[in-house]
Amino acid sequence: MTEKTRSTGNGIRFTLEEIAGAVGDFGTIFPILLGVAIVSPDVNISHFFLFLAAWFIIAGLYYRLPIPIEPMKAIGAIVIAGGLSQGEIVASGLIVGALFLVLGLAGGMTWLGDRIPKSVIRGVQAGLALILLRTSLGYIVDDVLFAIVSIAIIVVFFI
Repeated sequence: MTEKTRSTGNGIRFTLEEIAGAVGDFGTIFPILLGVAIVSPDVNISHFFLFLAAWFIIAGLYYRLPIPIEPMKAIGAIVIAGGLSQGEIVASGLIVGALFLVLGLAGGMTWLGDRIPKSVIRGVQAGLALILLRTSLGYIVDDVLFAIVSIAIIVVFFI
């Protein structure tokens, strides 16, 4: 079975699979960014989108594949649940970015990945999901009509 690809001279392919992979994270990162913008009105969301776009482009060109942005999602979930200030959001992004940069350059990502059990990773993910659920329930109780419309939209997309 042959796959039709259109490749440029630098090894970048333009196929449906590549396009889907490039935008696959948008379904989770955009709602989190919008949630951060809602709970932190002093944050300029255009800066979020600018640096997110820059990260996707730079990482895609360097690694030749889309890079997941799980740390940004975790920070976003904590911001939504905790209502962090603009300075705290920037500081958390810089600290996490510096940590991953050092780990990546030193080859520590593999070392760290080998020592953290999957159950711990799943536990952190479940904890963040429960924090988001608790926070969202507060919004649902505050505006029932908006909650019903939102749930209806979600149901329509699942049908």
